[in-house]
Amino acid sequence: MSSLLILDDNQDTLFVLKEFLQTAFNPVAQARTVAEAERALAEQRFTHLLLDYRVGSRTLAPALISRWRADHPDIAYVAIFTGVQLERHSWPEGCDEVFQKPDDLHRLLRTMLDLGAADSDPAKESPPSAPAPHDG
Repeated sequence: MSSLLILDDNQDTLFVLKEFLQTAFNPVAQARTVAEAERALAEQRFTHLLLDYRVGSRTLAPALISRWRADHPDIAYVAIFTGVQLERHSWPEGCDEVFQKPDDLHRLLRTMLDLGAADSDPAKESPPSAPAPHDG
């Protein structure tokens, strides 16, 4: 089964993402700082990373993603979830996909659930659908 590390400094965001994505990934680890993420990567293998573009006042440097992928060859997919508009040509090296907050939440959840399910046992039940976008 696929494993996921989520890096976001917002505790509420971490909670929501973990609640939805733990059906498709085992384990789902959370980090609120770059240092916490690096400790998690040192202690466990992850196949997928979901990173907030900004953690606190620090912007994730493109070299960070490249270094993590180089140091941890099990990482197959890296996505960024951000409120910052990033055009494809400005994505950090090693980033597979960028999702905009909050508009792309439904697409993010569906993509991540599909990625996790692709590596799961076909005899297992499919993960639940992601919630529909809220127009409220």
